[in-house]
Amino acid sequence: MAIERHYTVIPVAASILISFLLHGLDYLPVALLFSILSTSLILVYSKKTPVMFLLIAVIIAAAALLWQQYTAVILQTTGVSSALTLLLTRGNDGRSKKLSAKIETKRDVLQIMIGVIVIILAFSSDRLVVFMLVFLGFTLAYIAGQYDSNSLGFLREMERYGVVFGSGALYLAAGTLLLLGFVHSQNFLVFSLAALFVADSFATIAGINISGKHKRSNSKSFVGSIAFFIVQAAFGLFLLPYYSVAFALVLALAEHYAPVDDNVFVPFISVLLSLI
Repeated sequence: MAIERHYTVIPVAASILISFLLHGLDYLPVALLFSILSTSLILVYSKKTPVMFLLIAVIIAAAALLWQQYTAVILQTTGVSSALTLLLTRGNDGRSKKLSAKIETKRDVLQIMIGVIVIILAFSSDRLVVFMLVFLGFTLAYIAGQYDSNSLGFLREMERYGVVFGSGALYLAAGTLLLLGFVHSQNFLVFSLAALFVADSFATIAGINISGKHKRSNSKSFVGSIAFFIVQAAFGLFLLPYYSVAFALVLALAEHYAPVDDNVFVPFISVLLSLI
């Protein structure tokens, strides 16, 4: 990870500013704590410092459980600081130009399965439960990358070539936290999670296995974008009957033309759409 030290203050400052604008001064100490912790966690992810990573992870999990009354602030600050830290210090390294159809299909099927669990929990449980699940998955990805664990070896087999292990999981977790923190409508939250976990996965599967040569330079395919739109519109018909087609089209275009990693950019667009 190429860390620019002076960039690390930006995620913390942005998180605090957003917390102040949304909640006033009362929650600033909580916002400051979680923005610093989540930024630090991202920065040490690819370092050979497992003790430090696990220590920060335990502190975040314990503090989130202890201060459940601040769940909204916790989700917002961890989402913003994690996403900005990734974009500022890691760039777009979650993507590789060497894509194996077999590996991509396996990882996207796994992503769909995880997404179904997340969506069910979003419907039936408190958002803190979803946060803890995402956080657990993020931690398991780190363990799989740092230790030679046979039980988690299948995760290493599904990683892209030439990237830091778990880069995709980092962006996926940050995008999920943004949705949990800023999308208030339960139906729109599920709609947005479906875009992140399900429609995006179908887009990749279709793009890799069907599209052939009809691709843009960023490895996105028009066939994949059509698959994204169809799957997302189908979810929308049940969740947002009046806006499903229009919002599905906007998210499909956002996924196709994302200037940064789509696991962060699509949730960002979803948050904006939720304000309409």
